[in-house]
Amino acid sequence: MDENNNNYDIFQKYQRYDAICKYLEFLCQKYPLRIRMEVIGQSYEGRDIKMVRISENFKLSRPCVFIEAGCHAREWISVATALNVIHQLVEKFADNQRCLKKMDFYIVPLLNPDGYEYSHEKNKQWRKTRRPNEGSSHKGTDINRNFDVGWKSAGRRPSLSNFRGPKPFSESETCALRDVLQLLKSTCKFYLAIHSYAKALLYPWACKKKLPDTWKKLHSLAKVGHDAIIKATGKRYIYGSTSSIVRRNVGGSSPDYAFSLQIPYVITIEMSGKSFHPPKNKIRELVAEGWIAVKEMALYVAKNI
Repeated sequence: MDENNNNYDIFQKYQRYDAICKYLEFLCQKYPLRIRMEVIGQSYEGRDIKMVRISENFKLSRPCVFIEAGCHAREWISVATALNVIHQLVEKFADNQRCLKKMDFYIVPLLNPDGYEYSHEKNKQWRKTRRPNEGSSHKGTDINRNFDVGWKSAGRRPSLSNFRGPKPFSESETCALRDVLQLLKSTCKFYLAIHSYAKALLYPWACKKKLPDTWKKLHSLAKVGHDAIIKATGKRYIYGSTSSIVRRNVGGSSPDYAFSLQIPYVITIEMSGKSFHPPKNKIRELVAEGWIAVKEMALYVAKNI
């Protein structure tokens, strides 16, 4: 990044927490009519969890898309993909204005900043938060197992990378996401969680095998993302309900929680890339692939709300 020339090339490498914050601040200063930022909570180690709102008209209360990424610390490409969604909607506004005609976007590009920084500094495979667990030498909770939907079926031992935590919403990061979703649930029409690297488009339920009554709508949306990626890149993602693709119940996930709030369209995109942190020279290709799916799914939701 060349801050003196305001030339932010954020996709030449994986950006760290401080650089991500500076980029978001830069956008808010340069494009105040398009993007605003707020702090929705703090991590265990005291880092701000930031959310941006992107809109054509901040005076109106409009239907919205909500996107979260960086839930799992090691999934660096998910953070880069969320940053590219912001980049496309704000800096490439003229190319993507259609996406904002009916809906605003709320985006949390890095939900787990402590774990993310730790994965850069100490352990590239770290997945959880960094809060110590009482009575254990093992730190951290899997945010995506800490919500109160199917929580009891998630990982029970602090040593596990998918540890559910001592109770639902035990993590400040989980609470931050819960609280903002409670505020937005009446207007949110599409919830998207960005993960990696299963090369899949998934929808609820994760915590049980039973399909929701609206599964055909969800399946159609996942197919839109799938078809868009194939058309643009030739890559074929799998798609279906999370429990059917993963072939086991996954409790305590944020997408299931969002769906329990009656948000009608909920999708998890698992990026491709063959690792949680693909080589730097692959970042542009992969984030572009993610944007193709996000854009087409958002346009589809806008037509069907």
